[in-house]
Amino acid sequence: MSLPDLESRAFLQAHVAHTLAFYDRHAIDPEGGFFHYLKDDGSVYERSHRHLVSATRLVFTQSMAYLHTGQSRYLEQTRHALAHLERFRHAEGPLAGLYAWTLRDGQIEDGTVMAYGQAFVLLAFAQAHRVGLCDAQQVAQAYERMESAFFEPAHEAYADEITPSGELIPYRGQNAN
Repeated sequence: MSLPDLESRAFLQAHVAHTLAFYDRHAIDPEGGFFHYLKDDGSVYERSHRHLVSATRLVFTQSMAYLHTGQSRYLEQTRHALAHLERFRHAEGPLAGLYAWTLRDGQIEDGTVMAYGQAFVLLAFAQAHRVGLCDAQQVAQAYERMESAFFEPAHEAYADEITPSGELIPYRGQNAN
């Protein structure tokens, strides 16, 4: 058996097309966002759980698919993923405006706010801006939320986590920085 030529443009394009087709067929949740837990055959083994990083990744990947293919369905999928991302946003209290770690059945399950997750929110908004689905102010607001919630000037570093009750945990790890 010969191995694929991983440096071949044709191989890479075919692989990306195969992956995008898989998501087109199996991952889109008509009720919002994308399913995050799929088996190799495309069957969904967990329909109700969503993770912030996966949700932001889908904004990024579908927008990149649009940029590389020009196919409007990927712009619509990006819009679909971006709209779903808002379900993670805390609406009130000390965490208002920040994004929770996980959802279950469309509701916040783990309200912890992680700097790592907020960085992915910033990436999602930056990419959405790149394809015209949000404005520069929304990108700047995502950055400002992250800065004001996590950056500690005395340490010149970001803290990692804010508990669901609003307590900033002082640990400053690699993922956050």
